[in-house]
Amino acid sequence: MNTRFSPFSDKGVSLRLWSELSGIPIGETSMPRLLPKRPQRLEDLPNIGKAIAADLRQAGIHKPEQLVKRDPLETFHELSAVMGRRQDPCVLYALMAVQHYLNDGEVLPWWTFTERGKALLRSS
Repeated sequence: MNTRFSPFSDKGVSLRLWSELSGIPIGETSMPRLLPKRPQRLEDLPNIGKAIAADLRQAGIHKPEQLVKRDPLETFHELSAVMGRRQDPCVLYALMAVQHYLNDGEVLPWWTFTERGKALLRSS
């Protein structure tokens, strides 16, 4: 049974069944492709929740526009230093997705940036 990326995989629900139940085709997301207005708070950014927003604030990043010109990998390493522990690589992928959104206006799920993020981590 294919259980990868099913929110219910720990319950034995397959990806195909999850897709049928949710109405979201496999390989697609329910995330809107474009957001209607520019985000004002970090939490308004796609792929940024309360926890990552709090970590960004501890690193001195308080507004979405502060992330426009920042290198996601440098921000990722800065977060690790400020928080005193290595961040999960998914944080880097989320930062890459945010930068893509801020520069291009297109909302993509963080996992879209997994391969590129892994390559960045290997090269750093």
